[in-house]
Amino acid sequence: MGLSVIVDVAIGLIFMYLVLSLICTTINELAATVLKLRARALFKTVTKLIDNPNVRKAFYDHGLISNASVSSSGGKTTPDQPSASDHPSYFGGRTFAMALLGSVDPDNPNPLPPINEIKTAIEKLPVSNIRDVLMANLATAGNDIAKLRDNVAEWYDTSMDRLSGEYKRKIKWISFGVGFALALLINADSLKVGQAIWNDQSLRTQVVNSAGEALKGSLPKCDQQDPAKAIECQVGLINKLGQDLRPLPIGWPDTPPADTSGGSWLWWWMLKIFGCLFTGIALSLGAPFWFDLLEKFMNVRGAGTKPTKEKETTESTGTRPAAATK
Repeated sequence: MGLSVIVDVAIGLIFMYLVLSLICTTINELAATVLKLRARALFKTVTKLIDNPNVRKAFYDHGLISNASVSSSGGKTTPDQPSASDHPSYFGGRTFAMALLGSVDPDNPNPLPPINEIKTAIEKLPVSNIRDVLMANLATAGNDIAKLRDNVAEWYDTSMDRLSGEYKRKIKWISFGVGFALALLINADSLKVGQAIWNDQSLRTQVVNSAGEALKGSLPKCDQQDPAKAIECQVGLINKLGQDLRPLPIGWPDTPPADTSGGSWLWWWMLKIFGCLFTGIALSLGAPFWFDLLEKFMNVRGAGTKPTKEKETTESTGTRPAAATK
């Protein structure tokens, strides 16, 4: 038992975290697809950005936006504005800007009026956040409608960056909850798995080989745009990843000690919960983190012991190699 065993144990745990992180990511994507979390988040953000109800209604009635809403709702019409459930998941900055500038005057039939008409319509808007934003962008754009459009698009993209940060933080907590629940569900106890890999040489070999095979490919993911196909792909991916965990000693039943004297039963459960909690925290770091770390550990393991240089051998022994003396 030496450094190589410690490295193998680390590789085994990292491999488990990688596979379980991929499963967690797939579950998160599945939940986001079914619950339409991205669409709901964008719906709330657009409602805050365009706080004038008349402008917001005209915005959703604009052809650039209504077409996206119809396609995202499976062809259903949306008379006023899409609800959170059938809202698109994404608007491009340029599309948003052109639709918004064409909506500041709901009575104007022109989808993108001239700059002077846009300026007059903005000035007539009641006091609101969207009026302040448009007035500020209008001041820097002058009479250049392309500049105004780009300013509004940049403002929208900045707002989307903040939304993306908030969404990622929310997903981080969701990932931790899903990871901890998954660890408890399948008994992915880091302490137990690490101990089993440490004590079983054949298991170490099998897990390291599986980790090496995993590094030959790239991180699996589903790129399907159709929601039904995306769900089917994600469910199939979960089943496939579950096969990679078979060598590891996880799953129930896991019997606590029969001797309950001295609190051993309670101590066993405390360690079990701690091991699963540690797994949940590890899974919240995400699959890319564990994929990169696994690659580093596999490189360390593959490097082995550094060979002694010929010069170092000569200096330490005071003799020349046999081949050099001939």
